Amino acid sequence: MRVATFATTVCAAALMTGAASGATITIAHGLGPTHLYSSHGITPFIQCVTEATGGSVEFQEFGSGQIVTLPGALDALTGGITQMTNVVTSYESGKLPIANALLMPGMAPDGVTMHRAYREVLDQPDNPAAKEWADLGLVPIIGIIGGGYQLFTTGAPVDTMEKLAGAKIRAGGGVQVLTLEAVGASSIDMAIGDLYVAMQRGTVDGTILGVENAPAYKLEELVKSVSTNGALGYGQSVVAITQEAFDTLAPEEQEAFRDCGKKVETDLGAFIDNRVAEIQQEWSAQGITFYEFPEEMLAELNARAASVADRYITDLENRGVVGAREALESFKEAQAN
Repeated sequence: MRVATFATTVCAAALMTGAASGATITIAHGLGPTHLYSSHGITPFIQCVTEATGGSVEFQEFGSGQIVTLPGALDALTGGITQMTNVVTSYESGKLPIANALLMPGMAPDGVTMHRAYREVLDQPDNPAAKEWADLGLVPIIGIIGGGYQLFTTGAPVDTMEKLAGAKIRAGGGVQVLTLEAVGASSIDMAIGDLYVAMQRGTVDGTILGVENAPAYKLEELVKSVSTNGALGYGQSVVAITQEAFDTLAPEEQEAFRDCGKKVETDLGAFIDNRVAEIQQEWSAQGITFYEFPEEMLAELNARAASVADRYITDLENRGVVGAREALESFKEAQAN
């Protein structure tokens, strides 16, 4: 009902302000229909824009990796294979280094706060994080931040630093690798799509991941233990459209894209917070152990993880990438506000 009301308002404004474009936007991505970034992100966005524009903008959606896979999303977008897609920034640390500097381990605000702060950063044209997308010829429409990463393992709870030392934990590249190295684990860099088989075969002992995403990869079939009070990083995805495709839209349609994107961000942030609690309850009933890192261990984890941001940003600066430190500070300020 809220979407319909919002859509009616935007549609009425569109009818008053000018002609519609009649554009058809191709959105191809690697997300399955049950993945919450699809079911509570892309799908409601398409519905919102369709209603808000009175159907003047149509979408051709190709999900589940039919055309575009998660690791190859950015290349597909900049290479003209699709006009819009979901980009997992940890897979693109080479091309989106500043984006990956924003979400460091240890941040712990609620999902709505994180999403609103992220949007504030992306909406500042002079912010290095926003410029990075613009320099690639892209417009970030939906910024998606997952819940704080927890430790999923196929064995007993990892409740001491000694148990964590040397454990083979899957990482999704970039900051995740640095975080695991900092806390003493052995990081295994691989795409999330390979995780299930890797855990099944014992190639890895576990992974760090947002709890809300775990059911999409059927981890409940393999996992025995999950932490609840860690903040070992955050998943970050951005649904972006090429500037070229965005420019084909009428001004009121562009406004609908932006407004619907912001609405989805806020709704998704709240949904993630609630979904984490639901999954804990569901999985606990199946015999999976949820546990807190002991206070002393948590303090050690946080102390070690605190070095990750400086290490990552210093490495970027040594390679000539500037602006990451400024972007991170602006994100922290936005959260505080």
